[in-house]
Amino acid sequence: AKFSPSGRRLLLSASARMVDDQRVVMGLAVCDVETREVTSILWRHPARSAWNHACWGPDGDAIVFHAFTAEDGNDRALFATHLSDLGDTVQLTKDGANNQHPDVSPDGRMVAYQRMWKGKPTKVCLTRLDGSTEPVELATGLQPAWSPDGRRLAYSAPRGMVICDLGGLDACPAEIDAVRADQTVKIALRNLDVHQ
Repeated sequence: AKFSPSGRRLLLSASARMVDDQRVVMGLAVCDVETREVTSILWRHPARSAWNHACWGPDGDAIVFHAFTAEDGNDRALFATHLSDLGDTVQLTKDGANNQHPDVSPDGRMVAYQRMWKGKPTKVCLTRLDGSTEPVELATGLQPAWSPDGRRLAYSAPRGMVICDLGGLDACPAEIDAVRADQTVKIALRNLDVHQ
């Protein structure tokens, strides 16, 4: 379970309830902390009937989750949607990999997650919450988590925890100018993001 930014709701993954001594799977659900009322989140996909491990966006309306088929549990695509409009769902990954553990940046623009391919190291990746860019690999690691200011990303790496200072960069087009002077290289990076 994950608390909403307001702390008033819990986002439940792989939830279930007992009905006449029978365990009934609900999938993703939201629990009102005060009333304890649990509401299943209804979402339908023609091929991906199972969905799990959701996280909140900072607005308390956006959620990101992974979805998979019963036939191939290793093909877990990430999706983003809004609880206020479940029909407005965007598929963030389309690579056939096992994409899990999403975490939305505090500004609500970026999603960090881990990507696993069979026989290869697990990678930390970044993509935009609106799906407007292709995901990019950041580093070898898993279970990324944003800092409250959104400028740093922590993740577990083979040699321990890493805190990556992104300095406000994200997965967007950029122009890079490099000038070499003797043994020094001066690099200038200009963000080409049209959304800013």
